[in-house]
Amino acid sequence: VSTKTAGSMELLGDSEYGLLVEQNDESILVGVERIMNDDKLRTYYHEKALERADSFDIGEIMQRVYSLMV
Repeated sequence: VSTKTAGSMELLGDSEYGLLVEQNDESILVGVERIMNDDKLRTYYHEKALERADSFDIGEIMQRVYSLMV
């Protein structure tokens, strides 16, 4: 759960990789409660977070950089 700021929106997409909420106490509370109480949603975001982390793999990133140089 993160608030809608530039960095978190870029990292999490449009709530694709994590739940984005408005920047106020009520929205944050509702978002945290939603994640805590919804096993299916929590599992979904867990799997998406692992998927997203793969996109930051240093070996994969360097391979992409090297392919641009050829």
